[in-house]
Amino acid sequence: MKKNSQMDTLAMEVIRFLQEWGLWEGTSIFTNGNRFTFTGDHQKNYKGICNVDFSKDIDPGEYMTGLIGSANPEEGNIKKCLANPEHIFDMTYEGPLCMLLKYGEYEVRKADIGEKAWDYIFEHTDILDEHLYAKYECLNAAGLHRLIMEDIFENQEYSAWDPLVFDTWEEYQEFTNGEAYPDGEEKKLPNYLRYETYGDYLKVLEKVEKLSVKDVEPLWKAMVNKAKKEFVAYCGPDGNLKISIPGIAGHVYSEFRNIFSRYGLWFEFEFDWSLSCYREREMDYVM
Repeated sequence: MKKNSQMDTLAMEVIRFLQEWGLWEGTSIFTNGNRFTFTGDHQKNYKGICNVDFSKDIDPGEYMTGLIGSANPEEGNIKKCLANPEHIFDMTYEGPLCMLLKYGEYEVRKADIGEKAWDYIFEHTDILDEHLYAKYECLNAAGLHRLIMEDIFENQEYSAWDPLVFDTWEEYQEFTNGEAYPDGEEKKLPNYLRYETYGDYLKVLEKVEKLSVKDVEPLWKAMVNKAKKEFVAYCGPDGNLKISIPGIAGHVYSEFRNIFSRYGLWFEFEFDWSLSCYREREMDYVM
């Protein structure tokens, strides 16, 4: 069989794509008589791509053969290879890639998702917003600015009582419509006592009064980056926590198919666990 160096290039592109999206586990690629298969051994690599076990002089038909029903019921199931006889580019898979291709579901180990894939996930799903709100109770710099203002001026855990602002307790009660302490007893710490000195309290008030949404944007950006890192880093106690994101399954599948199109190929599913490629044109595709 005449070897096509572009198919090795395609194999590497497919592997990188699958690794980026956490789909490489349980997958094998057959092309040019070679096999590229997933391995959990990080030391094994192919041209710098880790977790790849590379083998030469492989008969792809051996791996692409499965059981199918016979036309004669008395014969039962028979073994048959349904792949393209040319074996341009074949794949077998189980695990997350099988879930995507067979069921249209994207469910992978969090630890296996790459940085670029996470960027897409955060930008095109509600996952980041849900995490930000759970962590900070706001979704943007404007929300953070609101929380800061509320904490200083409207924090319900502290009272607004300030002997330098109100001449008498009765005046303060009148200011709060008598709702602050119905029984006349102080039960909350005055806001100014949160700070070491009254001077510090005044400085904070002055600073916050001048604070704008634009002023808090750098802080918000740092908080978002921290939240992203924490979300990505947490993979469960054993490091095998899985995440299911139905909303991006279509995108990932489309990008997967587009890789083959760039090489002038299209694929057809053979068994539930395999696919085989065909040329879009009879002539060899030239990049």
